[in-house]
Amino acid sequence: MPVGDERQWLESRAALIADSLLKMKPDVFGVGRKDIVNGVPFLLGLMDKYDLPLISSNIVLDNGKHPFPRAKIIDWRGKKVAVIGLTYPMPERDRSLGIRVEGWEESARRTLDLVKGADIVVALSDLGFDDEHELARRVPGINIIIGGGQGQRLLPDPSRVGDTLILRASDRGRQIGELNIAGASLSGGWRLPVAPYQVDSTRAELEKARLALDAEKKKPSPSSAEVERLGKGVEI
Repeated sequence: MPVGDERQWLESRAALIADSLLKMKPDVFGVGRKDIVNGVPFLLGLMDKYDLPLISSNIVLDNGKHPFPRAKIIDWRGKKVAVIGLTYPMPERDRSLGIRVEGWEESARRTLDLVKGADIVVALSDLGFDDEHELARRVPGINIIIGGGQGQRLLPDPSRVGDTLILRASDRGRQIGELNIAGASLSGGWRLPVAPYQVDSTRAELEKARLALDAEKKKPSPSSAEVERLGKGVEI
């Protein structure tokens, strides 16, 4: 437990984390629940002091204003990459912080309208594994979702929902990942590595289908049986 000036301790700890993350020269940070645990003004102070590139598409103040940019456009190899940020609501806690966290589906749709024309759309998410897959299903137009947060499920390989690629990370920059995007994949046709368990599962399904087909072939044809029955009853 911190002893003495707790705010000074929090600022020192936050400064250490901010300095460590900035050494990686990130283009953007998505604001998550743990980032606002000490309030939005505290985080805005760090943002100004350390020039943190923070974004949030669905954190709103009581006065209806967005304290953070809702999206950021990044130039990547001649492509316009739009990045949006989403977190989840905690109504009672949010009221005590003087904020409102809007629904992620509606916020994502509205923010995508703001970044029309981008070549790639990336969502930085604090929603959790299940809601990130729901986000991909419900909101078309997001190419990549990068999810993170404490206690979240990590994926050794990306998963995919339709044309959306979903990756997982952890909190506090404890895992660093690299995604190499082939030029042809920018149109949405992601070519993902196939894990061994997927190969085994596919083989089992194919074998099951083959056995079912063989069984059907061994059954007498209804039309042949009918012809045979009629033939027996016809005298020539």
